[in-house]
Amino acid sequence: NERVSGAVRMGRCVRVMNGAMQGHDNVVADHAFFAANSCVGSHLEIGVATYFGLNCTVGGKLKVGDYSVIGMGSVVTRHVEPFSVVAGNPAKPLRSTTDAIVPPEE
Repeated sequence: NERVSGAVRMGRCVRVMNGAMQGHDNVVADHAFFAANSCVGSHLEIGVATYFGLNCTVGGKLKVGDYSVIGMGSVVTRHVEPFSVVAGNPAKPLRSTTDAIVPPEE
């Protein structure tokens, strides 16, 4: 059973999987995904199309930028920049989500 505390504002098409937990007073933009057993703190600003991996933990009063990915089992203690992939304990930036975009060959 997922748990969403009071005063959480969620955008459109937000998916919260089984066992995921949300602290209070979060602002979640459209198309965010919270995998099973992910746990996020309170007073977060969560961007568009963010992905929270299985069993990740995010501390309170942080910003998670648009189109970012938090890896499975990660512990996030700092702001996550837009378009970034973070993982580990504590979570560190690994790459950009735009790295996979390859321009067409001419």
